[in-house]
Amino acid sequence: MASTTKKKSVPEKDGAPAKKDSTESILKWISALVALGGLIWAATSFLITIRIEAETRQFEARQPFLQKQLELYTEATNNASIIATSSDPKALNTARQRFMELYWGELALVENGGLLSNEDSVENAVAKFKQCLDSNCSQDELQQLALKLAHACRDSLAISWNVQDWKAPVYFGQQSTTSE
Repeated sequence: MASTTKKKSVPEKDGAPAKKDSTESILKWISALVALGGLIWAATSFLITIRIEAETRQFEARQPFLQKQLELYTEATNNASIIATSSDPKALNTARQRFMELYWGELALVENGGLLSNEDSVENAVAKFKQCLDSNCSQDELQQLALKLAHACRDSLAISWNVQDWKAPVYFGQQSTTSE
């Protein structure tokens, strides 16, 4: 018959087994916390990556609209500046015709104020320029309105593209003319 032998625990000096148990316990807790921290870091990284990818996809989906808006705003401001500054009848006629085409058509596709447009909106600036043009106001008035149209387009693009550098600068002692 095989006999089972029991090992007798040998008491160690100064309570060493208790220290060994507490050290093992601390190491287990540290390991668990490191694993939990790694899991939290991985989950956070994953969520941030998903968010960035979603924002990128959203921007890419908006890209054709934003490009068209930039193109049409540039064309509207160019034609308004020609109307406001040129003395060449042929250039004036061509610019006026194209400005009216933009006003009555394509520009309305990309204006971003709609019913909520304010005093500094592209819609308002274009309407004031057209009204001045229709009432044969002075070239000085047209120049001021062309400049206001260009500024409104710039501010609208700053909002659409989310590029703060495009916003109208505010200088020392000057109030901002656009609302944030």
